[in-house]
Amino acid sequence: MREVIDGVEFFSDFDSANLGSVVSTGEEDGFKTFELRTLPDCHGTPQETQNRTWFYFGISRVTPKLKLQLTVRDLNRQGKLFSQGHEPVVRVQHGDREPSKWTRACENLTYDNDDDFSIEWEYTCGPLVDEDTRIFFAFCYPFSYEEIQRRLETYDESFGFNWTLPDSDAAEADGGDAGPAVPPSIYYHRELLVRSHDGLRVDLVTVTSPENMMSEEEPRLANLFPDEECSRARRFEKKKVFFMSSRVHPGEVPATHVFNGFLDFILQPDDPRAQLLRQTYVFKLIPCLNPDGVKRGHYRMDAAGVNLNRFYDRPSLEHHPSIYAARAVCLHHHSRKNLEFYVDLHAHAGKRGCFIFGNALEIARQERNVSYARLVALNTPHFDFDNCSFSERGMFSKDRNSLSKEGSGRVGIFLATNITHVYTLECNYNTGRSVNQIPVITADDPRAERTPPLSSVPPPYTEEIWEDVGKAVAIAALDLLDRNPWSRLPASEYGGLGGLRKHTAAMIKSSRQKSGNSPGALPRRVAVALRNSKALEVCRAAREEALARKSAEQAVLAPPPRAKPVANSRAVRARVSSGSVLPAASRSPRRSTQDSHRQAAKSTRNSTAKATELGEASKKAPASKTGGSRGMYNPKAIAAAAGVNSTSPDQEKPQESDSKPKRLSRPLSTTTLEAVDMVPEPVTSPVTLHPDGTVTHEVVSMLRPRTSSVAMERKQLRLKASSTSSGLCIQPLASLTTRTPLSLDDALRTTRPSGIPRSLGKPIRKSITTNY
Repeated sequence: MREVIDGVEFFSDFDSANLGSVVSTGEEDGFKTFELRTLPDCHGTPQETQNRTWFYFGISRVTPKLKLQLTVRDLNRQGKLFSQGHEPVVRVQHGDREPSKWTRACENLTYDNDDDFSIEWEYTCGPLVDEDTRIFFAFCYPFSYEEIQRRLETYDESFGFNWTLPDSDAAEADGGDAGPAVPPSIYYHRELLVRSHDGLRVDLVTVTSPENMMSEEEPRLANLFPDEECSRARRFEKKKVFFMSSRVHPGEVPATHVFNGFLDFILQPDDPRAQLLRQTYVFKLIPCLNPDGVKRGHYRMDAAGVNLNRFYDRPSLEHHPSIYAARAVCLHHHSRKNLEFYVDLHAHAGKRGCFIFGNALEIARQERNVSYARLVALNTPHFDFDNCSFSERGMFSKDRNSLSKEGSGRVGIFLATNITHVYTLECNYNTGRSVNQIPVITADDPRAERTPPLSSVPPPYTEEIWEDVGKAVAIAALDLLDRNPWSRLPASEYGGLGGLRKHTAAMIKSSRQKSGNSPGALPRRVAVALRNSKALEVCRAAREEALARKSAEQAVLAPPPRAKPVANSRAVRARVSSGSVLPAASRSPRRSTQDSHRQAAKSTRNSTAKATELGEASKKAPASKTGGSRGMYNPKAIAAAAGVNSTSPDQEKPQESDSKPKRLSRPLSTTTLEAVDMVPEPVTSPVTLHPDGTVTHEVVSMLRPRTSSVAMERKQLRLKASSTSSGLCIQPLASLTTRTPLSLDDALRTTRPSGIPRSLGKPIRKSITTNY
């Protein structure tokens, strides 16, 4: 909006702004008074929510010494935050000059904690304001989407280097602006990970050192990295991955300031701690997970009114593209056994201070898990270790919308990977409870930081304080390896890393004994969630694979043309006795197919018993040594194994077969030789071809009803293979279906035939559809 009210222009037509309406209420004690209301997230859409905390707007057309009284109404109840002294922030910009820094410069702030929560403050314009002066007010220190992009572009200019070209050509590429002529000591790479609903960039930044860099690039993960012109980041050997993400909730701006402090520190070229971090880790960083919400001025939701931090357990590329992409990157590096750290940055309006939420693990890993938080507290005075939580309850509680924290980034990534260091870092908008007296650095290096004297009263938080916390998050990862050249551990009460870990282990053991939990075991609910998550992940992978293969098969297996009635697409009619094709009848193809099936059933009245014997013979049949599990069907091999010649019925020369049936590594899932040659590998068990020309086709699928039980269904079909002028024909003779109930644990341990995925979780329909 942009509107002049009582001579003062109010506007919110810029990135991250939020202001709905303004009403003048006159003057009082020399102050012009205005009532303002914000817009809820997704205002004016079916997805509109009740989140009304973030505000960010500007005023202009002010005069020197003008006194204003501003009241923002209909906010969410944030009485606890404002009772601790929180104030809106102000910034002044004169014309096109650089704006001033954000400060808490409001006066006489009061709040009303009724149902219609409101805050009110006074502001007096300075003596130098004029008609070109703009004054901005915000709930907390803003950092818009455009500012994030500008900052990344600055990093691109400072650290960008074209690693895809030889050193002599790198400086000449792109008109000489590709970066330094000599490869730098910092590997920096920014790439487009995915686009948001509004088409905004979700970037992935990679930072490390050139050591152990491979010539090959990281793979382009499915549906991600859409910019084909931009190269992927290089792969690195023998380096662990440190993943960090920020701004999944757009109004939590302290998260971006922590992120900036972290990134600025690991890009320091001369700090020995930053150098060791780059040599040890590959940092994968996502600066903004919710660019739509940030740009629209939302507080908590994305453009579709979704809290993205509740869908890490089941993200959708269509509905949650950034979360789908972040999870995919983490799982990719976890599959290479490289993922070591996951840190998601947030802000908190209730608890004071900066602190960590972690997961509850068995004591052997919990000691390292909690020790990391202690090390963060040793490296910044503004981190509150006593406010950290690593409880089992905190992993499974539900928010006010009944969404479980199992879908949060911290718990969702832990359940998918089971790694130790998975954290949510929270920072209060306003201030902390106390200040740490951090130990001094004992190194003799004159470049080492000196510990300044600190007040015991926690200060109001600023951008610099949050950035210092981000820096401590990076240094603590180096301390955990006991490789920090400027460590504060020797001067601490623990005397070193060993003492700190011993103290932490004793604290965890004592705490769990008091609560009645086994100190050495994984908490029961966590163990169950890990097992269920593994089963669901197996199911998800199996379902995606089955759907992809079924889609490919349907695209290739188009019905053959009906030039001859004997080769219609619904069934192939073959004479069992002689192998010759049945004469085409005047009746419909469907009727002919039904009669063919009746004839086959009539000739095999003891089909159940024969199929059972056939199943036993199938189990003993040796696998073919020709044809791998990844190749395509070989029509000649199928015809030879069936003892027929696919060229012409007149030239049939059945081959002599061994006493034992031959076994192919591929099933027959179609009716003609030409189609078989193009079918990709389906999800099913092998086919057994017997010396008498009959075939055993066994299809195994996993069924899961609404209960927790699982059943394995095994279907055996007896077929007759013969050669015709149209190709290889198949006649169904008999079938037998058995279903075996399994428990969830048994299903996970069951050994299935080659090519059968472990399909647990939601039911998969048929693994393959076969027409005979």
